[in-house]
Amino acid sequence: MNNFNIYTFTDTELLLLLEQEQPEALKEIMRRYENQVYQSILKFTKSKDISAELSQDIFIKLWEIRQQASTIKSISAWLYTLSKNNSLNYLKQQLARKQRETSYADLSPSCVQGEDVIVLKDYQTVLNSLYDTLPPKRKEIFLLKLNDGLSNEEIAQVLQISSHTVKNQLSKSYLFIRKFISYHLFHLFFLTFIL
Repeated sequence: MNNFNIYTFTDTELLLLLEQEQPEALKEIMRRYENQVYQSILKFTKSKDISAELSQDIFIKLWEIRQQASTIKSISAWLYTLSKNNSLNYLKQQLARKQRETSYADLSPSCVQGEDVIVLKDYQTVLNSLYDTLPPKRKEIFLLKLNDGLSNEEIAQVLQISSHTVKNQLSKSYLFIRKFISYHLFHLFFLTFIL
């Protein structure tokens, strides 16, 4: 491949090279389409940071499915469809998160009194100890996201790891914590109703 100028390759040829696990092919596809993907996502999210993060996810996905790359008929159309779908999924997740936050707003200390405040403080203590059960690097990534509000890319830069690793570790943290919270919220509500 060193004898060829990759810039002259067609998209189809690049996809064949990608299928042969040539990272140069992915770099060239990114060079050609990164701005198009970013702009497509930006139309949905209206956030530069989120659009940059989701754009990276698109190309990570392309690398992950590289063994089937030659089945893609039009890389431009494939990237657009995936960009649109990922953007819509992100917006749905954000909407669901806002609805959950609204639903649980009544549990905030400003809305409760007396013994309820003590229960919520105890619950926060349990959550803090839960964070301590995460593996050290996963905890560090999770707390940078939770406490500092950093994007995946910013966390990757701070910790000098790939944004894919950050995303993977956050997914595992969220899954673990979601299971814990679901279980304990059920018990908290159950106790509230029977006491």
